[in-house]
Amino acid sequence: MIFLLALLIRGIYLYDSSDNPTFSAPIIDSLTYDHTAREAIEGQGITEIFFWQQFFYPTLLMVVYSFTNSSILCVKLIQIFLGSVTCVIIYRLGENIFGKTAGIIAGCIAAFYGPLIFFDGELLAACWATFAAALLILLLIKISEKNSAKLCLVLGIFAGLSVIIRPNFIPFLFCSGIWLIVIWIKQRIHFGKILLCIITITAGLLIIVMPVAAKNYQVTKRFSFLPGTGGVNIYIGNNPDFEATSIRPGDKWTEIVELPRQHGIKTKKGARQFFYNETFKYIRTQPIIFTKGILHKTTEFLSSREMPGNIDVYLFREWSNIHSLLTWKIGNFGFPFGILLPLALSGVFFCWRKIPVPIILFIIFYPATIILMHIEARYRMPVIVPMCILAGAGIVNIKKMIHLGNHRNILIVATAIVVIGCLCSIAGPFYSEEHLNYEAELYFSLGDSFDKRGQPKKAIETYSKALDLNPDYAEVHYNIGLLLSDEGKLDQAIAHYNKALKIHYAIANTHDALGIALYKQGKLKEAISHYLEALKIGGGKAHIHSNLAKTLFKTCKVDEAIKHYKKALELEPDGASSHSDLGNVLVMSGKINEAIEHYKTSLKIRPGHAMTLSNLGNAFLTSGRLKEAEGKYLESLKVSNKNAPTYYNLGVCLEKQGKIDEAIKKYRNTLQIDPQHKQAQQTLARLNKAQ
Repeated sequence: MIFLLALLIRGIYLYDSSDNPTFSAPIIDSLTYDHTAREAIEGQGITEIFFWQQFFYPTLLMVVYSFTNSSILCVKLIQIFLGSVTCVIIYRLGENIFGKTAGIIAGCIAAFYGPLIFFDGELLAACWATFAAALLILLLIKISEKNSAKLCLVLGIFAGLSVIIRPNFIPFLFCSGIWLIVIWIKQRIHFGKILLCIITITAGLLIIVMPVAAKNYQVTKRFSFLPGTGGVNIYIGNNPDFEATSIRPGDKWTEIVELPRQHGIKTKKGARQFFYNETFKYIRTQPIIFTKGILHKTTEFLSSREMPGNIDVYLFREWSNIHSLLTWKIGNFGFPFGILLPLALSGVFFCWRKIPVPIILFIIFYPATIILMHIEARYRMPVIVPMCILAGAGIVNIKKMIHLGNHRNILIVATAIVVIGCLCSIAGPFYSEEHLNYEAELYFSLGDSFDKRGQPKKAIETYSKALDLNPDYAEVHYNIGLLLSDEGKLDQAIAHYNKALKIHYAIANTHDALGIALYKQGKLKEAISHYLEALKIGGGKAHIHSNLAKTLFKTCKVDEAIKHYKKALELEPDGASSHSDLGNVLVMSGKINEAIEHYKTSLKIRPGHAMTLSNLGNAFLTSGRLKEAEGKYLESLKVSNKNAPTYYNLGVCLEKQGKIDEAIKKYRNTLQIDPQHKQAQQTLARLNKAQ
């Protein structure tokens, strides 16, 4: 019954929330997961982005999309099913620990818990983390009672899955492992059997995490099952301005990610270590402020309200009556956590002797890992599992007290519940609640989603809604500028870039984009000034150096252009376009052999690129290496047979080798593609006359 009840309420919510603009157009982290999975099944496979955040969720989407024609709805249906199973596990835990009535109450609380329902319907790993929490607690309790090898293997496998869903489980799992060993020793289990259980659990865990680590090494040369965001995430939550540090996409996030580069660190490994070093330096040099920060984040974690992060759960009440009923706040009081917390504490008060150690360990260690980083509603969801169980026990004991008519104790408990509910609502509003316009951010993120899905018109319309809500949203002006520039509406694009710079001048990417637009208009001096400003602000980015070099070359500043192309390649040695473009400049400077080496390097990075093959052919032709030139032209035409200059240059190459008939064919091919090609017309006329 608990399962059907939970599934029914989640199904109604899913239908009720279908008007939500993000229902089929995921945003922010959901968009990243969705985009990563789609690219993988479209042929890119598992790329580096899989290991930037937790590996599990984009992989799950990739698998589901492969069988469902990339259906977001199917993912959500799977997740509401999983959320319903979680409610059943919560019921079973409550029943086993505190009795059937407590179990039913715990299961019903989970079934109707608004934020759990909300995250079951989002393209996020929250519901999987909640399921993992419930299942791990259940398995640990079962194994402590009956340690079979089969259960140990299952525990190991799900422990492995839990850490690739969310690494925050690691301290809890480590301490639970120690607890299990202590329990087995106390139960006087034979040492050999204890060792077998440890090996079996470890084997189950390694079955999951080792392939992930191996694949990570294959793709990124980093042997780890942990995500690449660990360093930056711990820095976000622990720095002198941690409360205001942005964790949402946009200019401020870009500034954080670029910090290592500004300190001269170019490698990804070095960048990760930079953030860890900065965090440890902050803790070491400012321990009092760090401690205050931990206390502040603990208050946030215990707040009755759902803390916004990338999204604000309260904002989505507009599109769902069910969500509005089950998740709300009045002033500083938030429902349902403001009721659940005091009820759970009442369960602790009444039944503290009966609480299993895995629940105690989870309540201590999982929140500690979240508090160490940054607080967000979705990260709190796994803690709802033990809280529902404890609340069920609390309600049963309160009911008994009422039945016994102990009015004094009833009054004390009721007062305590009210006081705790008030205490968890006093603090705040916090920075993320007070200073950020989440509705504008929603439409900004939705516009980004439409843009990434190849719907530029919808993207511009949605970005415009964000500007209606927040006219000073620099990132929105920047993104609209990019879209308008792609459509060739350069004047409008430039107007938006200038508005963005008026709001927030010190953004390198905006100066770079404005430079590109001005370059397209032929305003080269203005473009150069913005590229230089971008480099001054951004601490040096390869693509900006490359754009500046391209513009300098146009103004005949060849030596400066070469200098900036080489700087771009210092910063990004695998920049295929920079190698190719530098080759073009070197050819014009008469440095043919050096140009050839850069073309070859470009083709190693980007094999089969038609234009680079053609340019390499030109370089060989200029240096008199005719056979090699012919080969590269033919390779280029295999990739793209609609390039008139390549046919013409191949004709020249063949003519120089005395292959006149073949050359004539290539000149004719040139004119078939470009009838106005004057050189081909003149050369063909000359050869025909000679014949």
